[in-house]
Amino acid sequence: MPYFDIVKTGSHLIVDSDLSSLEEWIGAPIPPDLRSFYLQSDGGIFTQETIDISETLETTLNQIFSVVSSQFENIRVEYHDLKEDNRIPRWCLPIGDDPAGNLFIISLEDETYGAIYYWDHEREQIAENETIAAFENLTLIADSFSEFVKKIR
Repeated sequence: MPYFDIVKTGSHLIVDSDLSSLEEWIGAPIPPDLRSFYLQSDGGIFTQETIDISETLETTLNQIFSVVSSQFENIRVEYHDLKEDNRIPRWCLPIGDDPAGNLFIISLEDETYGAIYYWDHEREQIAENETIAAFENLTLIADSFSEFVKKIR
C-alpha cells in the first residue's frame, strides 16, 4: 500500500536493516504492512487524523512513532519506558499516540498478530499477566495496520 499520499509530515526513509535491528531488539517480527509503511516514511503525521475507537468514542492520531528519526517520538524509547514499568503487554509495540497520551499499539502475539489496539491510560490497571487479553484498557481498532490506516478520516 502506498502511504506517501496520506502522510502530511514524514521523515527520511529508513532501510530494511533498521527494521531488522528493531525486530531483534524486541524479539519479534514487525507485521509486513507496518514494515511497508516504515520503509516509505520513518514515522509521521497523517493528512487525516480522526479515528473511531468505538461507536461512541473517537480520537485524533497525533503521530506514528519513528524507528530512527528524532523528528517524532522514538518507538524504542516508548517501548522501553512502557515495558520497564509493565504498562503494556509483552508482545506488542507502541506505534503512535493521541494528544491525550493514549497509545496505538500493534500486537505481536500469535493469536492477534498485526492487530491494532487503543491503549487508554485513564483505564490502566495492573494486569495479572502480560497477554493482550489481560489488559482491560485495550480496545481493538483494526485487525491490521492497513485496516487501521483505512479507518482514519
